[in-house]
Amino acid sequence: MVEGEAFDAVIVAVAPYHLPHVLPESPLVSRLQSLHYWPIYTVYLQFGQPVSLPQAMTGLRGGTADWLFDRAALTGESGLVAAVLSAPSGLEGIDQQGLVRRVLVDVRRLVPQVAEPLSWRVVVEKRATFAAEVGRWCPPLRAAGPGCYLAGDWLMPDYPATLEGAVRSGVAAARALLADYQS
Repeated sequence: MVEGEAFDAVIVAVAPYHLPHVLPESPLVSRLQSLHYWPIYTVYLQFGQPVSLPQAMTGLRGGTADWLFDRAALTGESGLVAAVLSAPSGLEGIDQQGLVRRVLVDVRRLVPQVAEPLSWRVVVEKRATFAAEVGRWCPPLRAAGPGCYLAGDWLMPDYPATLEGAVRSGVAAARALLADYQS
């Protein structure tokens, strides 16, 4: 029931750590404690002059950042570079200023003449993605009970935490709902 209106079925598309708040009586809640997560860090560097990266979205190998985004090329924000670190390791004990220094080294590999940033900001999403571990528990999409279907990237064991996994999960949940209610 939503705002006094009853429905025959629902697709619940939330991160696994939100499910206990949405379905507190579900037997899934206790099993969700076994899931682990990885963070994603985003480091924003604001430079006083434009920084021209090779591509608007540039992948890196062998540095600290995984991706550099030229925000001027993407959104018109001159001199702003965003560095993304997906599920980083080896950052234990490093402070934000140290992380900024390491990301600046990555930027300078591509743009050696870039000056010191005027300002910076580090944003950390601690549970950005589920940890795709061997043997990870993955409930079936009908596990929440009759008329309740689950959707989300964390339900697709064939994919890492991706938009593709989320979309495929949503399509699978919608197909299951339609199959159950058309019969």
